[in-house]
Amino acid sequence: MTAQSGKIPSAMALIGAVNPTKVSDEQKDPSFNACGKAYPQDKFVTHDTKSKPIPKPLEPIAKSASSIQLFKKAERIARWDDPVLITGETGTGKEVVAKFIYQYSNRRGGPFLAVNCSALPGSLFESEMFGHKKGAFTGANTDQIGLVEIARNGVLFLDEIGDLPMPDQAKILRLLENKEYRPIGSQKIQVSNARIIAATNKDLKTMVADGAFREDLFYRLNVLSLKVLPLRERREEIPEFLKYYTREICSGKNIQVKEWDGAVVSRLLEYQWPGNIRELIGLVRIMLVMVKEDKIESKHVIEFGSEELASYFSGSPSTRPDKLSDLPPLEFWNQYKGKFKGKGKDMARAFKCSEQLVTYYKKKHSKYKPS
Repeated sequence: MTAQSGKIPSAMALIGAVNPTKVSDEQKDPSFNACGKAYPQDKFVTHDTKSKPIPKPLEPIAKSASSIQLFKKAERIARWDDPVLITGETGTGKEVVAKFIYQYSNRRGGPFLAVNCSALPGSLFESEMFGHKKGAFTGANTDQIGLVEIARNGVLFLDEIGDLPMPDQAKILRLLENKEYRPIGSQKIQVSNARIIAATNKDLKTMVADGAFREDLFYRLNVLSLKVLPLRERREEIPEFLKYYTREICSGKNIQVKEWDGAVVSRLLEYQWPGNIRELIGLVRIMLVMVKEDKIESKHVIEFGSEELASYFSGSPSTRPDKLSDLPPLEFWNQYKGKFKGKGKDMARAFKCSEQLVTYYKKKHSKYKPS
């Protein structure tokens, strides 16, 4: 795989936050009825359980050095069957990286099953993951195949694994170490053939130190690891994501593609993107819904955008997400004031923040006087 700059691929191969697609009842495997009406499984799992023709792997958008290296490493990892741990802030596209690994592996003809661990009720975790026999507990009126078995010959993606309770972590550890599991009410040990890929937006190492995550499970998962950087650290990809999602959404709704004003794109390149690509997709959607003109301009972002984006575009630095706490101490700032001679643009570039924040910083500290 060679990461290519500027290529607009399918959403599956983007480092982006793609909302899971719900599957109709007709498309679901008959065994996907475990939670009944109280906990419909499509609230925490997305899946494609039927084998299909093996698709050609897709190329990602990777313009930053970090993304290029991420996908090169992911392609190498795809050749193995060991567990993978993907870390990164919420909205950065960890599931999409998992799907990339799946597509470049010899398992891409099998199912890709994504499970949201934070949405799995604790009392149902073992039953849903490993299955159960009829009569194993009250309400178990039929045998049920677990998600681990349904993901056979494919990938089981455990999203938000940092939210998994300690007792359930022990069950996952056994699955990883021995490939073994036992459905509830069964005396027979089953062997799993699914590859496990896990993801989290939490610092698992800190959680281990705090006693909130099993140390043995952490080291078992962390052998093959990938870190997806936040969007603010790969800003050169922002124009490509804007372009891609604009075309994708317009195509899906059969409407004319709108153009982004150059000034808007320039401002978005400086924005901190606390919600990462998920926030970017939300911006694209609201602009396409609300803007009647063919070109999206700053006034539209101010009128229809989120509170953070509207404040950012309207020039209210005190409420912007690029906070004063992100800047160096005043003493360090003053040490270099002579070098920049008070030029906001040069100082913003040096301290990696917006010019507006530089102006606000100088006004806040009235003692600041350029040499």
